[in-house]
Amino acid sequence: MPDAARLARIRTRAYLLWLDDACPEGLADEYWQRARTAEALERMAGIGSKAPTSASQPAPHRAGTAVLHSA
Repeated sequence: MPDAARLARIRTRAYLLWLDDACPEGLADEYWQRARTAEALERMAGIGSKAPTSASQPAPHRAGTAVLHSA
């Protein structure tokens, strides 16, 4: 089971990927999986995953946009 810090890194990465792609609707699971894969690859490589400090607090949910969740 992933720890809370790891889930927070995955959530932040997924959110940033989603923002970079102009916030498409209906693809939350895809962004979550992309973030999980990237985090796992970095962990295996010993790189570690640190989110930019500006992304430490995701923006509040806007009506009509996808909400990222844990799988």
